[in-house]
Amino acid sequence: MKSILISIRPKWCELIACRKKTIEVRKTRPKLESPFKCYIYETKGFERVGNENLCCTIGGKGHGAIIGEFVCDAIYEIKNVGNAFKVGKTEAETNNVAYASCLDFTDMHDYLGHKGGYGWHISDLKIYDQPKKLSEFLTFVKCHRGNDRENCSGCWDCEIKRPPQSWCYVEDMK
Repeated sequence: MKSILISIRPKWCELIACRKKTIEVRKTRPKLESPFKCYIYETKGFERVGNENLCCTIGGKGHGAIIGEFVCDAIYEIKNVGNAFKVGKTEAETNNVAYASCLDFTDMHDYLGHKGGYGWHISDLKIYDQPKKLSEFLTFVKCHRGNDRENCSGCWDCEIKRPPQSWCYVEDMK
């Protein structure tokens, strides 16, 4: 079964782990019907949300590892309408997605620019007691030659050696 490996910066992982951020905004979306599983890769680096006493300790210096998983049970299309972003048919829908993403207009514009994007809804969040290395359990669904895993000759390129820039398809962890 296909799942997603998504790279997220430490400051956003911290808000997700605290359950304050329940929408992850991305420029693209997978060609999967929801619900689907997402593994969270917390990038390396040091970024704090600003409050040193936030409700959890997962943030700070990024682990450079997979810290948890969630189920994406809905995806919201975010449309750029010139001087604003719009989700759904009402202002309330837009405000709900913006609030749940922990992004203001400037943040959204800095990331999406003059284009639209997608809000991935986070549900059934599980943060692991111990972060997992990429090599522990994930391989690409398709190898670098475009072959399904079953038809791959087992070359080293088919193993995940580095996290995706944004997200990629992976096999679901057993």
